[in-house]
Amino acid sequence: MKFKKIILMSLVLALLFACSDNKEFNKEDYRAEFDGYAKEFMTELKSVLQKNMKEGGPVKAVTVCSDTAQMLTQNFAEVENIEIKRVSFKNRNPNNIPDEFEGDVLYEFERLAANGNLKKDTTVIKKVREDGIDKIKFMKPIMVEAPCLLCHGQQTEIMPQAAEIIKNNYPYDKATGYKVGDLRGAISITKIM
Repeated sequence: MKFKKIILMSLVLALLFACSDNKEFNKEDYRAEFDGYAKEFMTELKSVLQKNMKEGGPVKAVTVCSDTAQMLTQNFAEVENIEIKRVSFKNRNPNNIPDEFEGDVLYEFERLAANGNLKKDTTVIKKVREDGIDKIKFMKPIMVEAPCLLCHGQQTEIMPQAAEIIKNNYPYDKATGYKVGDLRGAISITKIM
């Protein structure tokens, strides 16, 4: 009898542990987690950009976006065990072209912006199944701030040296012509459940 109780308890405990590893999709818990990733990433990126702006102005900042930002993104993703990227329809870097899901969300962000309803804390989060794997996808808009205009504003706002670097590094650049408050793109984060 004792032996049966021990086996039964062992099975119950094993079942509880197995269930506890399979985190259920609680949208608000994931939203808070992913929003934290997005804020931390953007803070790190802004910090690097500001440091380089102080050291060498927009010309040095342009090199951050072409070199340092990609390494920062990759390192951040590895540390947090997520996929993270910046996406935009008006991309500068070809790596920032949105996939189908990201494109659909960007269209929604554009619609909200056109109606005056897009806020910098707007988010979209969704559980999806891709290739038999459950994933959480999250997106948050990137809004243009004044310093962004030095590299992403009207042609008259971009220093000639910075414009030359952009032209040489990104011959198919579409990421100019913005003004403060415009939707620049979005942070896109994916995590396997």
